[in-house]
Amino acid sequence: MPGLALQYVNIVMMSGLRGTGVVQPTMIVQIATVLLNALLAPILIAGWLTGHPMGVAGAGLASSIAVAAGALMLGGYFRKLEKYIRFRPALWKPRLPVWGRMINIGLPAGGEFGFMFVYIAVMYWVIRDFGAAAQAGFGLGTRLMQSIFLPAMAIAFATGPIAGQNFGAKQFTRACARLSTSRRRSAWC
Repeated sequence: MPGLALQYVNIVMMSGLRGTGVVQPTMIVQIATVLLNALLAPILIAGWLTGHPMGVAGAGLASSIAVAAGALMLGGYFRKLEKYIRFRPALWKPRLPVWGRMINIGLPAGGEFGFMFVYIAVMYWVIRDFGAAAQAGFGLGTRLMQSIFLPAMAIAFATGPIAGQNFGAKQFTRACARLSTSRRRSAWC
């Protein structure tokens, strides 16, 4: 649960960075957290090096530690290097028309995360009778799959903000130059 709560903090910071076109630190943090979780999980689950196996609690602790480390890395990045994003309490007043437009855009993507929640919940429900080892193995396998998909996700997450920035800045030729290698080009190119 602590790792899940901190994951929201991480996603907000990562999304803000990606929205300003800064994608490399987010990918580095994601890689670091996956590697840290993969390193800590067997140590805490099976008790390697410590002699105190924790089972499923160790898997949860490994995830929480990895996510907390990611939050600290992102927080350090924001404190030292981030120039474009600032907290302005005067802007915290709810603007319902803006929220409506955001929901219109974000609901389909949010639906994807909703389906991911259902998938993971069903998977854990199915393997609940197989014991802690199966649950820990599923968690570790999920993290391994995340690390395999990470290069493709890096490109996918970077494409939208870069195209949007070029379009918003009316630099259509810059966006079109990147699309020229593909067979299918946007109508505004």
